[in-house]
Amino acid sequence: MNADQIKLIRAMAGLSQIEFAKMLNVDKTHLSKWERGVLKPSIKSVNKIVSLVGSDNVRRLNALVHSLTMVELQESIKRKFQNKKGEYKYEQRK
Repeated sequence: MNADQIKLIRAMAGLSQIEFAKMLNVDKTHLSKWERGVLKPSIKSVNKIVSLVGSDNVRRLNALVHSLTMVELQESIKRKFQNKKGEYKYEQRK
């Protein structure tokens, strides 16, 4: 489970870092570090998050994050090509 997923789960649950940390029985500073990608949660903590959220919801969240990442990547690539349109010409082979 990565930082963005943890942050998104907490935000979707409408919880503060303090509230979510208490539910996970961890210190708020640890949760903050997880959400910033400074530390990774232990397997035990990940399992606790999954048990609170539900494994089906975690799978849905993973699919959502993956699809959003793909859309962002696609848009970024399109912007790069649009920025280069005037600089490069495609020449067909004869």
